[in-house]
Amino acid sequence: MTDMGELAARLQSHSWRGRTWMWDIRDAIGHMSIAQVAMVGTHNTATYEITRKSKIGRDGPKALRNNGALVSFVCFFGGFFFPSWAKCQRMTVEEQLNFGVRYFDLRIAPDSALSTTLYTTHGLLSTKLEEVLMAVKTFVTEPATSHEFVLLDFQHIFLSPSDPGYATLFRSLVRITEICVHRPPNGERFPSLSELWKGQQRVFIFMNRNVDLSRLPFVCWRDSFLTSQWLNKHNKKDLLQALDQHAMQSPKTNAERVFLTQAIITPDRNTVLSGIFSLGVRPSSLRGLAKSANSDFMQWFWRRNTIKASPAGVHQNVLLLDYPELEMIEVKWDGGTLRGTVVDMCVCINLQRGLTSGDA
Repeated sequence: MTDMGELAARLQSHSWRGRTWMWDIRDAIGHMSIAQVAMVGTHNTATYEITRKSKIGRDGPKALRNNGALVSFVCFFGGFFFPSWAKCQRMTVEEQLNFGVRYFDLRIAPDSALSTTLYTTHGLLSTKLEEVLMAVKTFVTEPATSHEFVLLDFQHIFLSPSDPGYATLFRSLVRITEICVHRPPNGERFPSLSELWKGQQRVFIFMNRNVDLSRLPFVCWRDSFLTSQWLNKHNKKDLLQALDQHAMQSPKTNAERVFLTQAIITPDRNTVLSGIFSLGVRPSSLRGLAKSANSDFMQWFWRRNTIKASPAGVHQNVLLLDYPELEMIEVKWDGGTLRGTVVDMCVCINLQRGLTSGDA
């Protein structure tokens, strides 16, 4: 074990940038798998293009999807606040990658039953899937950022095999085959980053098994390779308590599975209505909700990874947030202090973890 004074000095001696942080700290994380590296993820990724003119998505209320007159009425009266409760980021995918986000939570739907164009969705349609994939491909193939890894988790795909968009999804993924990491054989763990750096593949794809893409050898099935528990809490206090309980009750995962910490407050009807009628006293958007809570979630994740003991691999991997760029955090360890972004916090966790493991 490295002396804490020496560790603090080594932490302070490292320099990194958001867009290249994985490669910048390769001496600390090279021996880890992607399931062991602390990183930031965005919830309902690529919803930054949602506006009051956005179409209702397939994940939106069924009554609205099937009733044009009702949609017009709701959009007229609700258009001022609906988008604010559907949009989970302002940053584009390119901006998120440059900020340091490495996990993307994708929900995909077509814009109509006969359409082959696919969009990200969170009640309302937002960004074309093709734009998301091309932004990621450009990022991981540019020389300056070609050593960074990206996780694309298709958490919900609102398509059936009979939809024209189903074939579009398959073709879109085939076009990025050369940058995708193959799923591990049955029973095997993810390889270390050092092993993966020997090749050119940088993108991990996760999907549910109800999508028949078995012909694509790089698709990792979510039930085998990823743990993601939605705790469905409507305020910060309840969610923090639920996260504590979940941390102690979960079995260890180590390097076998990617682990998501969903630090996401789920707004209910009372949350939305109180935001509308409180005249600014309470959050009136997902952005306001994130601004009021993200710093506490970041501190929780820091303590869970540096002070409190958790089962191996539990809440030590992906911290999922809305609007991750909003809040700064000051983190402390024996002999040092750092004030920075949530990405900086995850870098410090990785440096502590890697430099004290004896393997770096």
